[in-house]
Amino acid sequence: MAIYGAAMRIALVDPSRTVQRAMRNLIAKDGHEVLAFCEGKPALEYISNAPTVATLITSVQLPDISGLELCSEARKLASSRRPLVIIVMSSSEEFGVAVKALDNGADDFIHKPPFAEELRARLRAADRVTSMQHTLIRFAMTDSLTGLLNRRAFFEQAS
Repeated sequence: MAIYGAAMRIALVDPSRTVQRAMRNLIAKDGHEVLAFCEGKPALEYISNAPTVATLITSVQLPDISGLELCSEARKLASSRRPLVIIVMSSSEEFGVAVKALDNGADDFIHKPPFAEELRARLRAADRVTSMQHTLIRFAMTDSLTGLLNRRAFFEQAS
């Protein structure tokens, strides 16, 4: 579980190794772990099997599936028990790309290449959101007095 201000595990999806390297160097300066992928399908499979991934950053243009499709599929993985912040990035100046990304489940949109400070600020916001989501999940699933599973959580795990 990511704790506010702690290092996050971030999946980065971009077909360009140059963009991956630049983004990884920017993000790693803050101590975050970056797992880079060139295609969306392997990234989606990894995210589905690694619940510790807190943030997905994806390009809109990918070779195997569109970044918007990846965004939509990743949003399905995020549930009431799994916080995941999705940031879509594109070099397109078309306003509609950001709208489509947000409509497909993105939490944020950033232009590519991102400015270093803007990217860091968006990752700090992602960290705050996932930390709050983890807290809400804990409150929704446990009794505050005993710390044990509450009735809802008990029955969910029993079924």
